[in-house]
Amino acid sequence: NQPFALLAGHFLAEEIKNGLPAFGVVAAKNKRVFGKMKKLFAKTLIRLEYSGDIRGVALSASLKNVYALLLGIIDGLGLGLNTKGFLAARAAEEMEEIVKILGGKHITAMGTAGLGDFVTTGFSPHSRNRGVGETIGKTGQPAGKSEGFRSASVFVRRLGKKSKNFPLLVKLAKINTSNRRLSKSDLKKILINY
Repeated sequence: NQPFALLAGHFLAEEIKNGLPAFGVVAAKNKRVFGKMKKLFAKTLIRLEYSGDIRGVALSASLKNVYALLLGIIDGLGLGLNTKGFLAARAAEEMEEIVKILGGKHITAMGTAGLGDFVTTGFSPHSRNRGVGETIGKTGQPAGKSEGFRSASVFVRRLGKKSKNFPLLVKLAKINTSNRRLSKSDLKKILINY
């Protein structure tokens, strides 16, 4: 019965190192645990909010990495901000619905741990997940692994037949499990035929 908390949010090390603020969520059953966590960061530029939705925060934190990979692939393919914005909106919709299906709250997916962190991770040049996606977009294969790279297929398996309702997630899992180098043409066909 040890109290615990899950800390999630946008914590780009480069920005924190440069004295810029960061924002996160402490998910815990017991709000007193949040109070203790908040005290730990009181003299920093890290601002925290509370959530009792531990499952939703955990799912959101994982899904934003999956979809940040997608935005990196778009960058690597050079498809521009119009495409990136369109697919970011679709990704946010998928994230919200997946979090609900797997037992979290939709408000959590649209909050700091979900949408907020997704935007930060998906658009930051310092993001490992976006960077791995960009490499996939440029070369057809990842130069390294990331949380998002590993998680897409796990979510597809976890959702089972319901995964067909999440075309971007399924496409990312397909890209990540491909046993061959994908050409830019292949990647564009997979992602743009929405």
